[in-house]
Amino acid sequence: MFHVLAYDRGRNAFTRTMRRLKLLPTDVPTTSLELAFGTAAVQGIVNQIESMTPTPNIIFIEGLDMLLDDANKKSVVSPFMRQLQRVAAHFHIALICSVGAPKSKRGEDYAAKRDKISGSEAWGRNCETVCVLEFSAEDDGTAPQRELTVLPRNAKAEKFSFQFEGGRLVRIEPTVDEEQKPILGRPNKSLQIAIQFLEQQLQDGPRDSKELVQQAFDQEDIKRTTLFAAAKELKLTKTDKGRVWELSPMHGEIGDMADMGDMETATL
Repeated sequence: MFHVLAYDRGRNAFTRTMRRLKLLPTDVPTTSLELAFGTAAVQGIVNQIESMTPTPNIIFIEGLDMLLDDANKKSVVSPFMRQLQRVAAHFHIALICSVGAPKSKRGEDYAAKRDKISGSEAWGRNCETVCVLEFSAEDDGTAPQRELTVLPRNAKAEKFSFQFEGGRLVRIEPTVDEEQKPILGRPNKSLQIAIQFLEQQLQDGPRDSKELVQQAFDQEDIKRTTLFAAAKELKLTKTDKGRVWELSPMHGEIGDMADMGDMETATL
């Protein structure tokens, strides 16, 4: 049994979400609460739990970081988290809370998954388990795939892959595309086709990566994952946060050297 306490959306927003998911509001028991801060917010959570009969096993708090006036200060976050720990212990329940993620440029985000929480590092240090839900690699948030990393304090980390289907996240099994597996260290046929496609399309200059992905699929039936593998193989130069691709300067020099090698072989 669970109950959601939502601080980052109102009742109407919740109803629209349930409608999109084709669920009844009663399927996900939710209470939208007025914002409070610090100890007052904790007391509001306690009051809500005490009003529930029976007491849920799990309370999900949506938008926990919105309950502090400064989520970047360890001196503010740590006492707040300690109060929540006492609440969970008192009611013998699990508190699962959502918080925001820090804004970062592609390639400049935090290496440690536990640090991918907006604000102070005290968020991660004061909870037993951190779950990081993020976009898949090379994605700007428009694709349906998501990656979930579960980081328990006293157990091995786990990773899961999901994708949106009908508005819901559905777990998928990550598979290695057989077409992308190299044979004896050399790119196979599908990857070679993708490499040739990129070389041809980029020979006149930089291109938008989204356009390339769509064009590759429409014209050559090249999968998105295969095209990204080809881009990695070619060591493409990526600018504008990875949105623009172009051949690296070294690529032209390597091609010229290969042509010279062919000429010398023909002469011999």
